[in-house]
Amino acid sequence: MESRTHWCDKTIRKRIKAMVLRIAALRATKIVWPASWNDPRTSPTFLISVDGVHCPIQEPTKNHQYSKNPKYYSHKFQRSALAYEVGISIFTNQIVWINGPFPAGTGDPDIFAMALKNQIPPGKKVVADSAYRRGAFPMVSTDYFADTPAVKLFKCGARARQESFFGRMKVYDVLNKSFRHGEDYHKIVFDACAVICQYQIDQVPLFDV
Repeated sequence: MESRTHWCDKTIRKRIKAMVLRIAALRATKIVWPASWNDPRTSPTFLISVDGVHCPIQEPTKNHQYSKNPKYYSHKFQRSALAYEVGISIFTNQIVWINGPFPAGTGDPDIFAMALKNQIPPGKKVVADSAYRRGAFPMVSTDYFADTPAVKLFKCGARARQESFFGRMKVYDVLNKSFRHGEDYHKIVFDACAVICQYQIDQVPLFDV
């Protein structure tokens, strides 16, 4: 970028970081939990789909006695990574929940139990994959042998929309390559990418369930 901008590398980094911070700050207005969902009379039974996503990072060895920290190990990448939890509204094209980062060794159900579990109003449901199948999560709806073909198709579509969104996120190499600037800044970068994707979804929606 130096040849195109005629700025030095330090100036480029500084200006890019300032822009990323501004985009990430839009999360407060673009990625919100709908207040209407607090009213059980007007909100749908199925609210969101939820799943976790891993982003590779440089091995975090600070304050750790070994060269590798096992709690950051990602089975998806076979290396260190950070995990985020993302919730997407099933009937609207809206990201409504992001939680993270967590060490990639933290299971998706464990992350769900920390916060999102308590966010779901009584009687409402979340669509998720089989990893969330626990007796402690009555609000989570996974694949079930007694589901009708229509219900199976509905759940499959909700999960497919989730993966479609993750595919849009992973267009940005910063989430695909080993990140080396710390967890705090990674969260800012992840939020900025999510905000950009939300603006994209506003114009080119995810397919309907």
